Amino acid sequence: MLKLDRVIFFIERRYKWSVIVVSAFIIYLAISLVYFAPSSITQLSHSIFNNGGDPQQFIWYYNWWPYALTHNLNPFISKYAWFPNGYNLSWSTSIPSLALIMAPITLLGGAILSFNLVAILSPVLAALSAFLLIYYLTKKYIASLLGGYIYGFSSYELGQLFGHPGLY
Repeated sequence: MLKLDRVIFFIERRYKWSVIVVSAFIIYLAISLVYFAPSSITQLSHSIFNNGGDPQQFIWYYNWWPYALTHNLNPFISKYAWFPNGYNLSWSTSIPSLALIMAPITLLGGAILSFNLVAILSPVLAALSAFLLIYYLTKKYIASLLGGYIYGFSSYELGQLFGHPGLY
């Protein structure tokens, strides 16, 4: 009977933790959608909602990495940029890991959709990571929620949303 009590306690504790994390994620996602979501969901794949800085460059990178890997090209050297000499992408902020994570969405919906989704989700994930740290330290839900909001939606984070996904 003692083992069964331990298992039940473990499951209850994990369930409570999951509810806390998921509720914080949903709250931050709602805030991000209120701040940044376009008026129409179809605009996510057709227009850059935070057009400032360098979004065209990063949208090209979202396209380039899956394209290079599916066509057996060297992903670090592109002859499509600065033709005919090419360009060494290892000298630039070409976000290969982010481009590969978003590759399924890029291949299905386009690079603009990937760029916009990352821009909408990045403050959410930053706020959630700060929330997890603060909650781990304090065990106070409201204080952690507020601290996560202050970090994830700070002026630095929002300033980088204008075209710098390498700094999200």
